[in-house]
Amino acid sequence: MLRLCIIFFIFVINTTITQLWTVEGTWENLLLQSMSLSMIIVFLFYYVDFVIAEKKRKQIETLFKKEFFHEKEDFFEKDDKRKVSE
Repeated sequence: MLRLCIIFFIFVINTTITQLWTVEGTWENLLLQSMSLSMIIVFLFYYVDFVIAEKKRKQIETLFKKEFFHEKEDFFEKDDKRKVSE
C-alpha cells in the first residue's frame, strides 16, 4: 500500500511540473508526459497485484476461521455428550 501511495504522489508531482513549467511539444514536456504514462502503468500493475494478494489473504483468513471454529464446535459437542451420558 505504501508503494502505491508513493507512486501516486510522484505521479501528481510529475504531472504538475509537466503542466505548469514546460512548454507543449518540447522534449522536456514529452519526456515528462511519457514518464507520467509509465507511472500509470506501474501503478496499475502494483494495484492489481495488491488486490489479488488482498483477496487471497481474505480467503485464507475465512478458511482459518471456519476451521478454527469448527474444531471448537466439535469440542463443545463432545463435552455436551459427556454431560448427558453422566
